[in-house]
Amino acid sequence: MSDCRIRLRNGAREFEVAGDRLFVEEMLARFAPWVQSPDPAEVAPGVPVPAGDPPRVPSSFRVQAAVSFADFLQLKAPQSPLGRLLVLAYFLEKYQYRPAYAPDELTAWWHERWPSEPLDSQLCQEAVNEGYLEWETPEALTLTYRGQMHVRDGLA
Repeated sequence: MSDCRIRLRNGAREFEVAGDRLFVEEMLARFAPWVQSPDPAEVAPGVPVPAGDPPRVPSSFRVQAAVSFADFLQLKAPQSPLGRLLVLAYFLEKYQYRPAYAPDELTAWWHERWPSEPLDSQLCQEAVNEGYLEWETPEALTLTYRGQMHVRDGLA
């Protein structure tokens, strides 16, 4: 599983890499000048293309690890058990790259973060009934578009 990911884009050029931090930094150092250099096909006729070394990524630039669940939870600050469940599902999909997950997996993550509060099985059903989660397979849940937007837009 990747713990770092970066994407650079310059006109038609795009570079994306994911992996452990050292690998991502190595690939960034290797390919960033190519992404940042001007593409002769994109320069208007008559405009000189700068000669010399292509621009470099500043030495102060560092790849950061993916957001932790604790940080994401603090950012979203859900106030209700349903909000917590949806933030957890969103985190699993977007940051752990899990497109679907069994209710037992949600329960395991829930108990790691809130050991004194049991995850009521009715809560998952409530999320399904409200249209925030759906059954991807008979054994696995996934967020609906409505669920994604609910978490992304601040649990409104």
